[in-house]
Amino acid sequence: MKRLKQILIMSTLVIAGVSAFAQNKHETDNGYRFYIEDPMNRNTITFKSEAPLEDIIGTSNQITGFINFNPENPQKNGFADLNVPVSSLNTGIPMRDEHLHGPGWLDAGAFPEINLEINEIKKAELIKETDHSRTFELTAVGNFTLHGINREIDIPARITFLKESDMTRMRLPGHLLAVRADFTIQLADYEITGPEGMPIIGAKVGKEIKISVNLIGGTVLPSLVQEKM
Repeated sequence: MKRLKQILIMSTLVIAGVSAFAQNKHETDNGYRFYIEDPMNRNTITFKSEAPLEDIIGTSNQITGFINFNPENPQKNGFADLNVPVSSLNTGIPMRDEHLHGPGWLDAGAFPEINLEINEIKKAELIKETDHSRTFELTAVGNFTLHGINREIDIPARITFLKESDMTRMRLPGHLLAVRADFTIQLADYEITGPEGMPIIGAKVGKEIKISVNLIGGTVLPSLVQEKM
């Protein structure tokens, strides 16, 4: 009986600890911090190249980082820092991926990370609101770093804030932020020219690359919840 009582006490303490942690939604003075960490790797970045001789579509589901966002005032101190390992980019053909990661193209050895840092949100418009969610269309201003080169870009996006509920907890703990964004970059802006002496860009690889981001972040880190359990 004493052993059973000890187990019950320990179980209660563990549950209380997890509950208390979950209630800490990482609220900041400017809104919430949403962590981009999905144990099931459902967040994706997709890139597409269109050229006369070949279309290429690639993906990565290894996006990490965080987003600061205020659903009451989206333009107040919005910030994000997102990273994707170059080695995680996958086009479905192993040899092509090897070339893509190599020194003739993105050079993962010298420049292992792709980074997107958002410094400002402008032109935010509330397009839908319910008791539990708010959806905005907005333009984010930031810096995109690829191949060791940093360029300022504007990114149109649709962002939905979701209050924590039984439904949202099926995806991640805490309040959620769903982000969909599309933008285009020019390879020349990042000094990506392909193998020397091979006129591939413009023939088999497009001069511009279309990038789509689809991700959901939560105000509670899933890994810390697992540790508490």
